[in-house]
Amino acid sequence: MRSRWIRRLSSAAIVLSLTLPAAAVSATQANEPTTSSPRPASTSATATASVYVYWSYWTQPSAGTWALSAAGAGTQTPVDGSVIGWRYGVGSIDGINQPPRSGDTFDRLCASTPAATGKKRVGVVVDSGIPAVAASGQQPPPITTACASVPSASNALQVTGAITAERTTPEGMVCGLGGYPASGCGSQVSATVATPCSGGAT
Repeated sequence: MRSRWIRRLSSAAIVLSLTLPAAAVSATQANEPTTSSPRPASTSATATASVYVYWSYWTQPSAGTWALSAAGAGTQTPVDGSVIGWRYGVGSIDGINQPPRSGDTFDRLCASTPAATGKKRVGVVVDSGIPAVAASGQQPPPITTACASVPSASNALQVTGAITAERTTPEGMVCGLGGYPASGCGSQVSATVATPCSGGAT
């Protein structure tokens, strides 16, 4: 009697397995637990990540200390006795800050420039960045520092234009300073070469 029940159950199992859709079998197998180790996440995205390098605009909230400006140079009006700066690089990204590599203060930059009625004096630093992010076939020129004596109402773009040649878009975005880079307006480079140091200026 018992052997007959076992034969009937075995037959039923065979019939059931034959009538299950293939998709149901696959789903069941997919949900089965596995004891294999998970595959490490691919690092190819990190290794090939690109960032934009461009002319970023900086101000000095205190002598010799740089802060990335939240306002565009065309909309900001530096006051007499202030210092503004430019850096060709990634600006500020993922905790990496790339301000101008000069800590020159107003007193140092404008010591020999006398005050004049109706004008203001503003220190200007232009840093073309490192060779690793240089435009193709070009070498970054040396850091330029100067004191601009300009009309009091001049915005930061006008202040910069008083000490070096500017190349801008119709919207006022700075694409080149002092002839660098010679063409284009920002470019993509590997994040590895653009941010060689973790934290601080490069």
